[in-house]
Amino acid sequence: MIPTTALLAVLGGVAALGFAYPLLDDPFLSWPLLFYFVLGLSLGDAARGYKPRQITVYRTVSGTLPVGVPCDVTLTLEGRTSAVQNVLVWDHHPATFECAAMPLSAKVREAASARMIYQALPTARGAHRFPAVELRIRSPIGLWWRKQIVECRTAVKVYPNFSLVTKYIHLGTDARNSYFGVRRLRRRGAGSEFQELRDYRAGDPIRQIDWRATARTRRLISREYQDEKDQRVVFLLDCGRRMRSAEPGGLSHFDESLNAILLLSYMALRQGDAVAIGTFGHDAETSARWMGPIKGPGRTNEVLNVLYDLEPSTVMPDYLTAVSDLILRHRKHALVVLVTNLRGEDAADLLPALRVLRRRHLVVLVSLREPALEGLADVQVNELPDALRVAGAAQIKAERESVMRNLVNEGALAIDVVPGALCAELLNTYLALKASRAL
Repeated sequence: MIPTTALLAVLGGVAALGFAYPLLDDPFLSWPLLFYFVLGLSLGDAARGYKPRQITVYRTVSGTLPVGVPCDVTLTLEGRTSAVQNVLVWDHHPATFECAAMPLSAKVREAASARMIYQALPTARGAHRFPAVELRIRSPIGLWWRKQIVECRTAVKVYPNFSLVTKYIHLGTDARNSYFGVRRLRRRGAGSEFQELRDYRAGDPIRQIDWRATARTRRLISREYQDEKDQRVVFLLDCGRRMRSAEPGGLSHFDESLNAILLLSYMALRQGDAVAIGTFGHDAETSARWMGPIKGPGRTNEVLNVLYDLEPSTVMPDYLTAVSDLILRHRKHALVVLVTNLRGEDAADLLPALRVLRRRHLVVLVSLREPALEGLADVQVNELPDALRVAGAAQIKAERESVMRNLVNEGALAIDVVPGALCAELLNTYLALKASRAL
């Protein structure tokens, strides 16, 4: 039982009167009698409030949530007593969820339910659990709160931001291209894989006309072609310590990479291509993961289940080992998208690894820039520490640019991009490669 502010105020008043009572010449009441009256009233209210108040609590929240996207959590309280019960509610949410201010207040009575909704923001992927709900039920007179913990376990899984995929599905083509920054590409000819026969349209090339079908139907029939399917896209994701970098108030490089890989995986599966995912750069307690290759537009959930609980480690990645493992697992020609965060010291390990990888696969290397380092170039230098920070940032930037130039000279397709633009760059690169038949 926890005293309310009303009880504390009454007790404070009685105590103040007790100190002043001996100084009164003609006291108008008996202070001991008042003290015992307040004591009896508070104990009686505590006894009545301590009686079991049967309140059932139900929590409703989606079992799968995207990281970084607010979700609604609904609490429903049902009472089993005719008296109206005033209740304060604290939901014991996971520590990685940012939630609205608690407590929530409700009035519960028999044959009626109180429904409360608050918003929660999941900030970390993985499996999480809402353990219980804490109630504080006010006594009949209002002098006490009775604390009650109601077990109400709810398991949720926080995935990479699949809301991007949902938005991609529901938006129209023009709105989709505008939202995701997808550029319109001028095609060089048509696709080379036959799709269907259709009526001739003005502007169709002569070589596209199917003369046999035209003779059979006595009207011009054209062949419809599409981009080649049944190609393979392999993602090689760096889980090393540099991927832990994050901008203030934003997602980490690792989470931005997962969101982009998820969206591009959905697009590739929808285009009829197969998708595989491998990881590297893990510490001694975790091991590299491998998924696929899988095919089919309905298999995006498998990508989610592979990625949702991945976390970056605190070790440096080993590119040669990662490439060797990929070559052993996947021998068929594929588009390999390697996502990492480069530094100048990586050149000695990365360049030989890419030479080996390019013998069999088409390689796209994506390096995530750190806007905070680039912003240091514009900092006004007033003291020696400022000068050292600016010089260090300039050196890192120069080394990165040197590595990227070497990669281009080696024939690799290199993308140097800030994390927020990663989705658009990957989508545009994939579509451009498909349109140019480079796969």
